[in-house]
Amino acid sequence: MKSIMFKTKIFHEGKMYLLVSDVTKMMEISEKAFCKKYSDKIVEIPGCRKCIAETDFNLLISDDKELFKKMGMLEVTKVETLRSEIASIISFQPLKFMMAKEYLNMMKIKTGCKSEQQYVEKYEIAKEFDEALQRFMNSHHDNSYYKSMINYLKNKERFDLDKIRELGLDIQYLSSITSDGSMTLEVFVVGKGIFYSVLEDDEGEQWNEIHIDEMGNIKLPYFSYYSDRVEERIINLSHTEVDRDFSKYNTVENIQWCIQNLNMKGIEDYEFDVLGYHSDAIDLRIHTDLLIKMIVPDAIDTIFTDQIIDLEKLVWITDVSDMRVFA
Repeated sequence: MKSIMFKTKIFHEGKMYLLVSDVTKMMEISEKAFCKKYSDKIVEIPGCRKCIAETDFNLLISDDKELFKKMGMLEVTKVETLRSEIASIISFQPLKFMMAKEYLNMMKIKTGCKSEQQYVEKYEIAKEFDEALQRFMNSHHDNSYYKSMINYLKNKERFDLDKIRELGLDIQYLSSITSDGSMTLEVFVVGKGIFYSVLEDDEGEQWNEIHIDEMGNIKLPYFSYYSDRVEERIINLSHTEVDRDFSKYNTVENIQWCIQNLNMKGIEDYEFDVLGYHSDAIDLRIHTDLLIKMIVPDAIDTIFTDQIIDLEKLVWITDVSDMRVFA
């Protein structure tokens, strides 16, 4: 018997949740009826609609033989986080200190540390932290899209930054890192009245062919393939409705300004992006995580920065400075 799998799961405040819309679809009942019957189990998570805890869902199906038979199995999700990995390392250190005191004393002398504790914290812990982070990053995400986007930006035949800057424009970045090591990179071409999202695609905007016409307008060729036709047009980036110089502000400030001043539209398929805006000179979509971060900064642990992150270097995305080894 083939079991039913949920494609979307939400990890929130240490618990795993399922979307009510997915659950009701599986149970073949209306969402309204489900919410009325199990109102005490419904949780509203910002940006995720109505949810039910995975544990509560398991209790529901375990009490219903037909539903359990249809489901095939209980939903049990194991969640690994860098913080839990580090906590495990921290908890083991006092035992190591007790069992290997002579070795630690020898290493203290060899490294010139003042005490065994200093040696452990400076060398042993640091090494294990780095190894844990490396394991975590390697086992979860290769971040191929992030790397691919950086390669796209470096490829002058596809995206000529020098040419873009010669036209008085520049680019800005918005990198995001989640606690499980997943990274995304958004890029915008910016200038006076211009804030335009860059996508790594051979179709769409042809940034390597950007130019100024005889009237002094900045023109951006665009084409896209369809099954029955090819769409070709020229985008006039100089045709802008705002006088804001986006290059004088950082990416998040620009996005906040767009939210406050432009008639942004909700996106129907809002699993990832919730708001969007498109004109000749301004084009952007706002990711769910970023919008939540702006409204309730502590609601999610995603980190945003307006820099490109060097993937070859280990960067801590969990604050471990307050996790003490010795009491």
